[in-house]
Amino acid sequence: MGHISEIENIEPQHKNAILTVVGKQICALGLSMSNIFLHSQDNKGWRKLIVVFDVEGVLIDGELLPSLARLVGKEEEVKKLTLMGIRGEIDWEEGLRRRLKLLRGISYEECKKVAESLPFTEGAHQMVEELRRMGTILIGVSGGFSILTSRVKSQLELDHVFSNELVFHSNKLIGYGLLVNSNKTQILKTAFDDFLEHEPKVAVVDGANDLDLFKIADLKIAFNAQPIVKQRADVIIDRKDLREVSKTIRDYIEAGKLAPEHRSSTKTTDAE
Repeated sequence: MGHISEIENIEPQHKNAILTVVGKQICALGLSMSNIFLHSQDNKGWRKLIVVFDVEGVLIDGELLPSLARLVGKEEEVKKLTLMGIRGEIDWEEGLRRRLKLLRGISYEECKKVAESLPFTEGAHQMVEELRRMGTILIGVSGGFSILTSRVKSQLELDHVFSNELVFHSNKLIGYGLLVNSNKTQILKTAFDDFLEHEPKVAVVDGANDLDLFKIADLKIAFNAQPIVKQRADVIIDRKDLREVSKTIRDYIEAGKLAPEHRSSTKTTDAE
């Protein structure tokens, strides 16, 4: 079967019949008709589904800074600050500044070794493979650091990843550069502009510092999340298996809930 986009060159009176045949072939392969649109080329004006993930705690089963803190005997202090930020109990940027201050002096090699040791969450690779078959655009957004997220992007083959930078001098950690702040939607809006606004979106997150992503999402998934996140989610997944995410997204697509006519407004209200 040729590319779906090739039907654009066929006379209009024959398109419906051909789409019916194509649809039957796709259904025979276990796909839905809605996937025709998800696989279609952007320049034909058909829509792409964007799936946005938090990285640490979602794609990665762990957190970088608490893991680094073990090296300097500051694990409990950093873990406490991390949880306070995730729960929304302290300002996220202030919490990050205080955590990094506790970790100054760790070597680049130590940071790199820890970043490479953190495991992917169960089912991560299978989920990505399934979402790719659906034709989705996969994006990671992290308040963490590229020393970890670059590996995540490469090994999971995500389309885009946005995160912050650790700064080393004379091979020692001295600070950080901030690209992604507590409002993770800002970097997405800057990077994608109108493209982001007009495409259907899914957000998969775990912490209170991710809630701004819910404001732009058409499907909000809380993955092993804090209570405040679960309260605002459309779907709650408490099983630590990312294959549940791809299954949920497929179910929504099959039910037509992510089709243009079911798409919710990206405008937010004070209630959010």
